[in-house]
Amino acid sequence: MGIEAYVSPNVKERSNYYPRWTKLIHDKFLYHRFKKKINLLDVMDTPIASKDVIADSIVVYPEIVKGNPLNAKRVVRWLLNKPGFFNGAPYVHNVNEEIFFYQYAFAKGIKEISSDNLLQIRWLRHDIYKNKNLTNRQGSCRMIRKGKRSKQIAIPERDASILIDGMSHVEIAKIFNKSKIFYCHDLYTMYCYYAVLCGCIPVVIPQDNLSKEQWRDGFEIKNGVAYGEDEIDWAIKTRDQLILDMQNSKNTEKNQIEAFLTKVQSRTNWG
Repeated sequence: MGIEAYVSPNVKERSNYYPRWTKLIHDKFLYHRFKKKINLLDVMDTPIASKDVIADSIVVYPEIVKGNPLNAKRVVRWLLNKPGFFNGAPYVHNVNEEIFFYQYAFAKGIKEISSDNLLQIRWLRHDIYKNKNLTNRQGSCRMIRKGKRSKQIAIPERDASILIDGMSHVEIAKIFNKSKIFYCHDLYTMYCYYAVLCGCIPVVIPQDNLSKEQWRDGFEIKNGVAYGEDEIDWAIKTRDQLILDMQNSKNTEKNQIEAFLTKVQSRTNWG
């Protein structure tokens, strides 16, 4: 799209949080990832940014980064989760920044954020998650992940499900292909889609005071995933529609990228 993209050199290690925006770089954006080491994928063109490049660039931070550690003149904040979910800090709007969000649920209730600023950039591992059509599929697996941070979601101390937290994509794909049910305590994760690709039925564990309508309203995945065990039959019936939805989302993704570029390049009041 004619926009150069770079990865920033290290500033300070913040966490082991791996943002989903790696794919964004491949579509020619600048971003900063806070990691002790920067691991780049050979299939993506992501050179390391020099100080001179950073000084004249639009820098994209996730919501977990405080302030502007790169001292960038133009800052975009991309909500990859609800503000304060990881650090408990309340959302403080900065009029000098442009705010985008990955899911509608992440910007819900924040009136200062434009509803047009949805930015969903995905790099989906279709090369790994495939249905092997194995016989004797049985049992279940479970993922907790961000569910640990919600006091409203009941997390079983012990059960027969295989816990897949911390496993590699290859390991998880193998378990999805062997398991019948995938219990997910993380309300908003692409692993539900990956489970469907492998023929496993994803069941999101419901959260108190969050109806299935409210959950789906804020999540990009509308079909193929059960919100509670009562929806398992419905999830099975709509799994093919989910796969079709994700295929069609590529066109929407391109439109969002173009809208992102137009907005940030035309903005003049960066502070």
